[in-house]
Amino acid sequence: SASLSPLTSATLPSSLDVSGVGATTGLSGAAKMLAAAKSALGGAYNQGNHDAVSDSASQIQQQGTDCSGFVSYLMGPNGIGDWSQSYATPSIPTAPGMQSGQGSYVTIWNNPNPGNAGHVWIEILGQYFESSGSGGVHQMDQSEVNEYLKSGQYQPFHPTGM
Repeated sequence: SASLSPLTSATLPSSLDVSGVGATTGLSGAAKMLAAAKSALGGAYNQGNHDAVSDSASQIQQQGTDCSGFVSYLMGPNGIGDWSQSYATPSIPTAPGMQSGQGSYVTIWNNPNPGNAGHVWIEILGQYFESSGSGGVHQMDQSEVNEYLKSGQYQPFHPTGM
């Protein structure tokens, strides 16, 4: 019978190279993020729980979080696993695993103005989510998305491989 040779890094396709990123990438990563976003819907907007990177969906539903805390949760261990700490909106462009421009599956729309002037929201597989003072953690409708994009203040970023 033929023996199977062990897999080595040389036999793996280069598309699997996500060195420096502890992430689930591509479509499966986007699907995991989408499930995490939907499971956290209903949480209140809460700047006091900004550090939500390691929160579970039920913790976010119970305690709420702010906009960057919600994106950090999706990028953290219960999302795709890129981030081990929460990042405030001005720091998102330089956070681990982030690349500028729109992604194939996920785009993080970031307005990096400091303090209450900044905001961030996320597009996952064509669906949009945010945590805002007007709606808490919610799925956005197209009119909200259009308003943000029309302002010209949001820059697109995406997780590597997504």
